Amino acid sequence: MIGRRTRAGSSGEPGTGRRASTVALLVLLTATGAVIATATGPPGPGERPTATSASAMDSGVAVTPDDTIRVGTSGEPPHLDPHRSTDTLVLLITGHVYETLFTSDAQHRPVPLLAAEHHVSDDGLVHTITLRHGVRFHDGTPLTATDVIASLERWAGLSGLGAALFDAVEELSAPDPLTVRLRLHRPYGTVPETLTRQLQAATIHPAHVLARSDATGLAAPIGTGPYLVDGWEPGRQIRLVRAGTYRPPPGPRDGYAGHRPRHAAALEFVPLPDEAARVAALRAGDVHLLETVSPDQLPALRRDPDITARLEPADVWLNLVLNRRAPALEPLGVRQAIQRALDHDAILQAAVGEGAYELGPDLLPGAPLWSSEAGSQQYHPRDPEGARALLVAADALGTRLRLLTTLERPVEHNASLVIAQQLRAVGFTVEVEVVDGATLSSWRADETRYELYVASASFRPDPIMRNLTAQAGGWWEDPEKEVLLDQLRTADDIERRQELWAAVQQRFHEDVPRIKIGDVRRVVAHRSELRGLEATDLQPDLSTVWLSR
Repeated sequence: MIGRRTRAGSSGEPGTGRRASTVALLVLLTATGAVIATATGPPGPGERPTATSASAMDSGVAVTPDDTIRVGTSGEPPHLDPHRSTDTLVLLITGHVYETLFTSDAQHRPVPLLAAEHHVSDDGLVHTITLRHGVRFHDGTPLTATDVIASLERWAGLSGLGAALFDAVEELSAPDPLTVRLRLHRPYGTVPETLTRQLQAATIHPAHVLARSDATGLAAPIGTGPYLVDGWEPGRQIRLVRAGTYRPPPGPRDGYAGHRPRHAAALEFVPLPDEAARVAALRAGDVHLLETVSPDQLPALRRDPDITARLEPADVWLNLVLNRRAPALEPLGVRQAIQRALDHDAILQAAVGEGAYELGPDLLPGAPLWSSEAGSQQYHPRDPEGARALLVAADALGTRLRLLTTLERPVEHNASLVIAQQLRAVGFTVEVEVVDGATLSSWRADETRYELYVASASFRPDPIMRNLTAQAGGWWEDPEKEVLLDQLRTADDIERRQELWAAVQQRFHEDVPRIKIGDVRRVVAHRSELRGLEATDLQPDLSTVWLSR
């Protein structure tokens, strides 16, 4: 095997609980005495001037550099700590504040971001990552290998994906200030994929901040991204402004890779839990983009000449998460009874409506390289009589199930109500507990609080990013699955990885840790004057957008 090398700006390897905490206005870090550099007007010393991107120039529209882009969100994030959250809203906001060693291009291949170069030894046991020169954190301190090591070690203690990588790591070292070396005791073929942009990503933070942080939170939200946190007013907004320290990666824009022009001076994320209020704010021009909106809003949005709204291809799937640590769900027969009780068409009709969903067993919709029909015999059996018979055989008629949901997510809430009806019809006792989004996010991490909840599984370009580890929601502990996942992460042959992923998917549908309902088409809705919105499948990157005049 030839030593592989990936450079920044190249195409890389072939593709193979929401509770707002009060965050003070971040201008001065009193604990360290380091000033955070902001840029809300003209470029400051050492800051790259805001450039007009190719897409902006091609439009013939002048970009106003002092614009503020406002995003209407479904609620508030539980925190701004990517290491400990799979919340899509956390990624939407913090994807502008923190960066990872790698990111994804338009073909979803991992390419360097904070890394400048990645080299793998011939035996696959040593990964050497050279960092980009001149990158600084928002407090002005330079990015070094010490920061990367501290960040990866913290992330590995909080993320199932990180723990899996570190299980293969023999030594993590810094030969010099801009070099990180991972020495493995066995090959691990997906290191760049593991360290790229995703939910619960391996974001890089200053070591001095992590020294004051713990597993419950970051001491300060300081990153290397194009924007920094200017303030969090609970119930009102989270505000990001241009970071004067930001140094963009080389190369043209390509998916999430390349230049990030930062046309807008500020980004504001406004919590609007009621969907009707969110849509009204968009139509009134109070916000420019919606984080999420139900497909049934699409006809009305399309009739408004000031709104641009479209249905994306189905790349998100609705699923019912089962708490495998709940005693009631320990017997396989009970889980299979839930599986057989559900009518997926009826659930999806209530959740998103006709034309906005597809049925199928595939756990990576939107990523055709990994498409598989494995588990199709177990997927959507729709057998209420068989479900009741399983409950009788397990002496489990009347089993109490607590189903958590929130009105802040209409798709998941509407699906939950139909699921509850269908489960009651076969003999379960179902209690639907409606809470705010912050409480739902918190309770999902507490194994004593629930048996079921409905969630949307967002797009993943590679199967290792689909978190099916025992640390993920529902705590699926299964030795057979763990062996398959380990082989999937370590293999670097694409055909072998496809076989392994199909086996994981088969096991998913057989063991019933969750129940996939169906694939959902996302709605992207924004003001028509908002231009430059490009990649959205891993949450929008708003550094490319501007307002036309």
